Amino acid sequence: MSALPVTNRERVMFALASRLQHHRTVRLLIPHPRDDQQIAMGQHGLAWQDLMPGWAGRIPGNAPRLACAISRLKHLMDNELDGLLTVSIPTALAALRARQAAKRRIPLLIRQSNVVHLRDDGRFARVRPRWRDPLIRQWYPEADHFIAVSGGVADNLLAMGIPAQRITVIPNAVDIATVQEKSLAGPTFYPQPYIVAVGRLVAKKDYPTLLHAMRLLPTSLVPRLVILGEGPQRKKLTTLCRTLHLQGRVMMPGFVTNPYPIIAAASCLVSSSISEGMPNALLEALALGRPVVATDCPSGPAEILDHGRYGALVPIGQPEALAAAIAAILANPAPPRSLQARAAQFGMEAAVDAYTQVIRQLRCA
Repeated sequence: MSALPVTNRERVMFALASRLQHHRTVRLLIPHPRDDQQIAMGQHGLAWQDLMPGWAGRIPGNAPRLACAISRLKHLMDNELDGLLTVSIPTALAALRARQAAKRRIPLLIRQSNVVHLRDDGRFARVRPRWRDPLIRQWYPEADHFIAVSGGVADNLLAMGIPAQRITVIPNAVDIATVQEKSLAGPTFYPQPYIVAVGRLVAKKDYPTLLHAMRLLPTSLVPRLVILGEGPQRKKLTTLCRTLHLQGRVMMPGFVTNPYPIIAAASCLVSSSISEGMPNALLEALALGRPVVATDCPSGPAEILDHGRYGALVPIGQPEALAAAIAAILANPAPPRSLQARAAQFGMEAAVDAYTQVIRQLRCA
């Protein structure tokens, strides 16, 4: 698993592990788990192990740090594990490399939450290339089965040559009760009205397009934009705000532990991404009855919004279209109950049931 703050993905995995441990021993392998993850695992009575040696935290970069985990995974495969489920690309690659060297071949299940750049496939050619892409295409076929978080992610795996019979689509789940409860747990800090975006300040989120769209929207309609997240593009985005004269209209408070009061009070949530797997922020906004505007990127937004039935979809990288969609949805927002009903179709229990079935079919549990 990845060392991120507890999100819906982690909640699903913790609930899954809690259910499976009624039948056999389950252990979570997490690189340097955060305090909030440790608390959540303790609440579920789950056993966990730090996948990384303590000194690995001093090594810069994810790739070298994960390389340190390969020998530990190999040892576990040889001596303790009967099966392994990975939930991020780096840990999947580390597990595949470890299994290549291991004496025992345990079942390996990969949960794939993002699409991968494929230069020869127009659907995925605009996805940002990464150093790991060649390894993904080379090593992924060795895995026993894949859980794709959306139909678009499944299509991406198919395009890489993974047989359809080794792919199961299980959409991301939203813990509606938790999201709604946390939305009441604190102030919003920002005077209404405003629109909100949620996600790391990275290239694939394409916040420049959102800022250019904000420049096209009159202050009387959208006074403020709040971007919740931190990342390497902060300086670039701050400079762009100055260039577009948006300093007083755009707030970037960084990572917020509980974003739900801010989302719940927003006029709408906007996603301008170039690519996504199955974005939880959209599901969480719907669970709070908030309208959504999203780019029709591969792969999750169209599936979550039912191709525009539950929110606006616009082309990637077009500020004019994004601004027009925001204006239209603010003028005629969907009834909150219909949006919440859509979110309910992505409930936690159904996801845990689906994971359990796949794992048992692989005889991991």
